[in-house]
Amino acid sequence: MNISIKATGIELTPAIKDYAEKRLKSISKFTDGEPTLMVEIGKATSHHKQGEIFEARVNVTTPLGKHYYAISEKADLYEAIDDIRAEVVHEITAAKGKQESVFRRGARKFKNMIRGLR
Repeated sequence: MNISIKATGIELTPAIKDYAEKRLKSISKFTDGEPTLMVEIGKATSHHKQGEIFEARVNVTTPLGKHYYAISEKADLYEAIDDIRAEVVHEITAAKGKQESVFRRGARKFKNMIRGLR
């Protein structure tokens, strides 16, 4: 799995990099093959009155050419990383479910057409 991490507005420390890699590495079990992840983490903007707001974005590209994208803004950077992982996993599983239902619907129509020919 290829994971490239880019930091915007903050310094990319080894602790942040290790945490992001550890949390996002498990995405590969939901995809077919080894995906490519492009992660961007950093401060969203510096004009917030309530303190620092961190942003995490991830682009996942699977070997089959499918693209998934998630973004999260939280007060804690680690929480934002956890949130994008959950969002991407939800998108991947939803897409798989939709693909299976389309296949089943088509198979059901084909079966009904065969029944009608008897």
